[in-house]
Amino acid sequence: VAHLGEGPFWLRPSDESGSKSNTLRALKPLSREQALRAIFQAGGKKSFLLQRALKVTAVGLCRSAPSTGGELPEVFLRATLLPRGENRELRLWPGALFGGRVEGPWVYYPKEFPVRGFGLFELAGLTRRLASRWGAAAEVEWVLSDGKVFILDRRPLRRIGT
Repeated sequence: VAHLGEGPFWLRPSDESGSKSNTLRALKPLSREQALRAIFQAGGKKSFLLQRALKVTAVGLCRSAPSTGGELPEVFLRATLLPRGENRELRLWPGALFGGRVEGPWVYYPKEFPVRGFGLFELAGLTRRLASRWGAAAEVEWVLSDGKVFILDRRPLRRIGT
């Protein structure tokens, strides 16, 4: 735990109850001492996820289909700005550069989207690589904190519209 710094931390059970919305809403930031005390009081009978608590300014999803014929696939992003709850959507279309194999750098600087520049480039690239690896559409959950993108989860999708 020392390598994670002083905190604050979020602590939740690692079983399925830890992902329920009421558990996630009830998370309270804990100091390192409070987190360790809670883990050891359980007596090894329960497993926990310990995560650094972030001041999140946006949460979102990024989706992409696998690449076909060497062309870059479209990437769809959705973000919810916190604490207001405003939604933003963005589509990155492959450009005409080099037959759809390269995007122009300008697509990574949208006016109304919270993630920009290298963070957006990395998020779109990760989602595309996962879709290509799985041979199926991919979805990546992310949060934005202090201008940095943090990946929460990723999964293949059976249908791009799910």
